[in-house]
Amino acid sequence: MKLEELFKSIRKQVVDLNGGQQPIYAHMDDTLLRKRGKKIHGTGWMRDPLGPPFASNFVWGQRFIQISLSLLENSTFGPSRAIPVDFIHCPPVRKPSKRATQQEIAVYRERQKKEKMSAVGMKRIINLRNNLDDDGHVDTKLVLSVDGSYTNEKVINQLPANVDLIGRIRKDAKMYQLPEPSKGQRGRKRYYGSELPTPEQIRQDPTVSYQPVEA
Repeated sequence: MKLEELFKSIRKQVVDLNGGQQPIYAHMDDTLLRKRGKKIHGTGWMRDPLGPPFASNFVWGQRFIQISLSLLENSTFGPSRAIPVDFIHCPPVRKPSKRATQQEIAVYRERQKKEKMSAVGMKRIINLRNNLDDDGHVDTKLVLSVDGSYTNEKVINQLPANVDLIGRIRKDAKMYQLPEPSKGQRGRKRYYGSELPTPEQIRQDPTVSYQPVEA
């Protein structure tokens, strides 16, 4: 049986067991499978996610992107179990040698754009949305939580319709207002407006009240 057919059956059962609750909750992140063979396809040295915070340990393995759907307990909102419905190999692109030609370097840079995690993750989001539509859930919203690796312009600007993305950003991330429209101004178009407080500054600001949410 093909992997897509296996996940298709699991995906349908998870949504059906949730009793048609709206929206559908999903989670996407990359995971590492440790390997030993140096000739296994797509392997390389990668950061160990289980390593201590004060040191960067490296392990030999393969990188995959996984998407899971939340299976609600007793079809009610609250505790849930994450059930994998997508698992795809996402190996890093190998750098060309120092003797590589300009054409080989150009191919490497183009592959970097197409095969990096955020680009592959975006394709998987679109694929999941299309699969849910084919399953008869066109009007059901998909709420997807992701890591900071996918909270970027490339992913946000290409989100398909009826998909809400919940992502993590740095607490010292630079935030800006939209630029004010200007008429008759020379030079390049402005992309940034006035600078806004960082998320950490907003958290520490006593004038900004907390907004309680049910989670």
